[in-house]
Amino acid sequence: MKKTIIILFLSIITTNILAGEFKVIKCESDRLTKALVLRENSVTFIDKNNDPLRAIASSIPARTQFVNSGLNQMLSYEDKKYFIHVSNLENFNDVEDYVEMKTMEGHNIIYPIKCSLN
Repeated sequence: MKKTIIILFLSIITTNILAGEFKVIKCESDRLTKALVLRENSVTFIDKNNDPLRAIASSIPARTQFVNSGLNQMLSYEDKKYFIHVSNLENFNDVEDYVEMKTMEGHNIIYPIKCSLN
């Protein structure tokens, strides 16, 4: 009985630690005209050239997959499939974080992104 209670207690603690609150992440690339704001289940595209009050272009639902200490997000926007990879949510890395865009014709474009907590 004690063993069952201890296992139950440890699993509750582990679940609470792993299910922490998702922090909003803002990512930009010098080659993209839009910045990306990553949320747990969506990505918001923000036009960097517009007035800040009119900057939000679209907020698109995204499929999120947590991998090791980072995340992958997949979505479709403006006839392109986007794959966003952030390698470490605690320590962003300009070299390992990227956005990959695939056009309907099958062309792949990969840009490095600079991410920070919003």
